[in-house]
Amino acid sequence: MTLPFTVPGPLQAWLASMDPKSILVWLALLILDIIIALPFIKAYDKQLLANEEVKSAD
Repeated sequence: MTLPFTVPGPLQAWLASMDPKSILVWLALLILDIIIALPFIKAYDKQLLANEEVKSAD
């Protein structure tokens, strides 16, 4: 089934496969994506804070 992009992720996973387990897989993948991306986001935030401190010291 082809669904528009405006359908929320868990609902789209279920409607595309008609299998309730697909919602659990979607949630597991979302959590895994967050775990993978979080260190990079924190490093970027730390870099921005350091740049902000340098600019405020000038």
